[in-house]
Amino acid sequence: MLLHRVNWDFKREGVKIKVNILITFYWRNQFIEIPVDVDEIEVKFDGVTANCYPTGSTGSYVCRVLTSPGYHVLHVWGSRYQGLWSREVTEGDLNLEFEPELNVALNFVGKTLHVFVRGSQDLDPDIIMGKLDGTLITLRRVGRGHYVSEINKGGVVEVEACYRNDCRKAVITANPTPSLRDWDARLWLNRDLYGYHVVDLLGEGGFSYVLKATSLDRVFALKIPKLTFSPSKGITRNVSDTLGDLFKEQSALLELSEQSPFLVKLEGVHVDKETVRRAMIDPNFYLEYPPMIVMEYMEGGPVTRLVNDDAMFYSDSWKAVVFMMVQRVSSGLLKVHERGYVHCDVKPSNILLDHRPPTTAMELLGELKSRHVNPKLADLGSAVKNGSTPPGATLEYASIEQVNSLFSRGVNWTDDIYSLGATLFYLLTRKYLNEPILADMEKAFSTGKKLNNSLYRKRDFTPLLNSGLDSKVTSFIREMTSERAEDRPSAVKVFNFFSSLL
Repeated sequence: MLLHRVNWDFKREGVKIKVNILITFYWRNQFIEIPVDVDEIEVKFDGVTANCYPTGSTGSYVCRVLTSPGYHVLHVWGSRYQGLWSREVTEGDLNLEFEPELNVALNFVGKTLHVFVRGSQDLDPDIIMGKLDGTLITLRRVGRGHYVSEINKGGVVEVEACYRNDCRKAVITANPTPSLRDWDARLWLNRDLYGYHVVDLLGEGGFSYVLKATSLDRVFALKIPKLTFSPSKGITRNVSDTLGDLFKEQSALLELSEQSPFLVKLEGVHVDKETVRRAMIDPNFYLEYPPMIVMEYMEGGPVTRLVNDDAMFYSDSWKAVVFMMVQRVSSGLLKVHERGYVHCDVKPSNILLDHRPPTTAMELLGELKSRHVNPKLADLGSAVKNGSTPPGATLEYASIEQVNSLFSRGVNWTDDIYSLGATLFYLLTRKYLNEPILADMEKAFSTGKKLNNSLYRKRDFTPLLNSGLDSKVTSFIREMTSERAEDRPSAVKVFNFFSSLL
């Protein structure tokens, strides 16, 4: 076998030069060309040494250089077996012309289409043209090789750019991601989030969206916090602070959710500060990687569905159903308080049934007694340590003290008792106890001015007094919602009271 020569094959890949080394042998009257590794390799690009490294394939090396349109001088030197195999080989200077490889990239941020035109670097094309479903759109230059256009409807977007007689086209389907304030939770349908496949939108509250998802043949509920607030649906403090607290407390809350059969179990928390930061400034990132709490799926849904059912609400058994649900939920709330937490969002939509309820209140009462259907308190993700700042307030059920603590620390377990009492009021009357003071609460949030407890006197208990309840029940509910927080009963007293009724 006789070494004949060493060949160098070059290929430009962006800002890299790929060097393939081939050795030609003369063997049995024919030339055989095979790739080989060398002991040393040196590549100079316009006299500047380039950093080269092997690709993992025999005889293949990649060298990083900075290219620009035009002619360049490339020099390659290498040796095999430190020159002991035949000879040290030097390849002479080569003249290579590098023309920029034109590329057009498209993506959406909100409703804004971004177009990036690149060669070896960002460049302004000689011609650029965009169309939406065949109709011309205006592309506005915002930087070198960067153009934008506002797209307000769906369709097929085509953008073509030409540079030095080289033309490239890119196509994207316009489905503009809405802003966080105009967010549509249905965008998550049929998507995979952290391994959970979203199949349905279960509901939307003032603070979050709840989705139904599957994973490994199991069904889960996914709670995704809203990153903006709506005073008409609920008020929340700084979202970043709220989720930061959840990140710090997630292990304790996961454990807490297993302490009672009447707390919805938390399965996992996908929250970190960087994810929240990026999601708050980039709707596309929020779509792909939202902060998320994974919860046990409650097939029966919230009890708000029941109170809005006339057949249920006007049944002779409805009051007993309400008392039993509150008794069970108060036992779960007791565990929350024993661990030093305040739930901060007790309300009818956060009381869920683990199985689908029967159609009548009498049947439901029997299912509750036999534990075939169980009410559970959901949304432990809103819980904070006693005495700290709450994540928010659902005004229809929140105490004045909780609204005030949005601006200064001090949320207390008595605020949960107030909310449970306001929940009872609604379940028994279909009316909000806080209705007369809602406007004052919203104004306090917008101005940052604390509310005076004298506002409690504006509330109207007449619907409760006219509901046909025993006077001791109405008195106890008034105690739960007392304007003096220290007069409100503990969770264990609530449990014992409704246990005595049942």
